[in-house]
Amino acid sequence: MNRSRAKLEEFIARLGLTNTTGRVEAGNTKSEILRVAEEEKVDLIILGSRERHGLAILVNFTEDTVLHAAHCDVLAVRLK
Repeated sequence: MNRSRAKLEEFIARLGLTNTTGRVEAGNTKSEILRVAEEEKVDLIILGSRERHGLAILVNFTEDTVLHAAHCDVLAVRLK
């Protein structure tokens, strides 16, 4: 957790983001994304999305759960 927080702080500083709060949470990925979004009253959640093949199409991935359960808009970005 400490190493992840340090890397996140380094990333934020490298991008020159001001007035930004980074958070590192532990737990179920889907639940934590939704919990933090609700807690922070966010307007938009941005998620990376992967192309799925075969049986993976039937599995409930994080992006699917968040897309359907979020109280706000969700942008899923296809990553290569």
